[in-house]
Amino acid sequence: MNELIKNNIETKILDANFIKDYKNDLLKKFEKINFNYEDKYVYIIYFTTSKNNYFAKNQNKIFNNIKTKNSFIISKLIEINPNVIKLQEFMELIHIISNNDNTIGINIELPLPLNYRNYQTEIFLKINRFKDIDCLNPINYYEFLEKDKNKLDDIIIPSVANSVKIMMDYYDINYNKKDIVILGNSLYTGFSIAALFLKFDSTVYLFNKHTRDIKSKSIIGDILVSATGVINLVDKNYIKEGACVIDVGFEVYNNKIYGDVNLEDLINKAQAVSIVPNGIGRICNYSALLNLYKNLLRANII
Repeated sequence: MNELIKNNIETKILDANFIKDYKNDLLKKFEKINFNYEDKYVYIIYFTTSKNNYFAKNQNKIFNNIKTKNSFIISKLIEINPNVIKLQEFMELIHIISNNDNTIGINIELPLPLNYRNYQTEIFLKINRFKDIDCLNPINYYEFLEKDKNKLDDIIIPSVANSVKIMMDYYDINYNKKDIVILGNSLYTGFSIAALFLKFDSTVYLFNKHTRDIKSKSIIGDILVSATGVINLVDKNYIKEGACVIDVGFEVYNNKIYGDVNLEDLINKAQAVSIVPNGIGRICNYSALLNLYKNLLRANII
């Protein structure tokens, strides 16, 4: 019994409350931008076939009515029914929006609908790379992969990956030269998180649904990041004592938001665990806003 008490860890709960101050500081920078009394637009595109449109609708609120020196940035939400809008029509729409002089930002909800998915590269190439707010354009994504850690301030970063880093920086969680396990390998979540932490000399283990003996392999991680969308997947059997756990999962069930992590089961074994909601998803909105600001810098608009 005394041994059990000795081994208990006071688990730190990681939330995103701090991001409000980060956002307010960034909005003050937008207030200095001079658009010569012309309102500018950010377009958020989502699909009727998605399980939920939480992020698209939330981003629409985040980007709407951002004050600049003498005008506003206004967000436009565009709903696409992929069963009605054919692929070529959709690609032409992206091209037109991206090349409009009054457009300064564009984001497309992921994953793409099944009938668009085989043409993801072609679709994302239609996004003007200086108006891409989530690193979807393949040129931006390659630039993210290619640049080292000292160049991160000069490029846009996939919002999920950057959000994980921002949270870990805020809570002073060391990700340099660590063993990092990532559950889920989709290009813009798990894979991008892996690519980011490889820049910091960490050893990254990227697991997917076909990985055998995943629990026994996961316990190697000093840090475990879960991005699977499977509710309460990660329990105490996935981690070693003292590991840090970042929950990137997001699912809505019976109008309630869940993550990948069974928080209660990790208490007193994990050193730190991020929560859902009010975790990585909330920081993603800030990360996309930061990408918008970086793009304006890169395009020499500010």
